[in-house]
Amino acid sequence: MDSRGNRRYFTIASSPTEKEFILGVKFYPNGSSFKKALAYMDDGDKIIASQLSGDFVLPKNNKRN
Repeated sequence: MDSRGNRRYFTIASSPTEKEFILGVKFYPNGSSFKKALAYMDDGDKIIASQLSGDFVLPKNNKRN
């Protein structure tokens, strides 16, 4: 863990209809220890999520243009 602790904010990049859960994450050279740990996760490893926020409501008009 680094001086920023073990909590981060990520963007959910998958829809609820998809089988896989995708997070939007950008990795940089010499990234934080948190990002390094994230990069080395294996299938089946778990992430705990909490405090969802943002606009999760689809527009009322569902017609395609």
